[in-house]
Amino acid sequence: MHFTGETTAGEVLIRDTLQTIAQFAYSSRNCRDVSAVEARILPEDYVPANPQYRLGTGKVVRETWTATLCGEKTRFLISFWPDGRGGTFFGIGYPYPDDAP
Repeated sequence: MHFTGETTAGEVLIRDTLQTIAQFAYSSRNCRDVSAVEARILPEDYVPANPQYRLGTGKVVRETWTATLCGEKTRFLISFWPDGRGGTFFGIGYPYPDDAP
């Protein structure tokens, strides 16, 4: 799997997020091939209009991850926020919100 772009996530968080995307690909598309992901950090002031995508509390970082699933590019809204104990929670929004940059 080829990971490119900019993210605020470290190696472990990238791996955990990718594992969840791979589970989504298999369960929704019967796809076992996540061949590439390109990450992009969204502006700090972006807050999704739809409350369904407003995951997390405190300082939430949102990113666009464009994953290639069985040859088809699919965008996800990734949210990271502190868990209060030194770690990080993450959430994945799909389908990608219309108002996201």
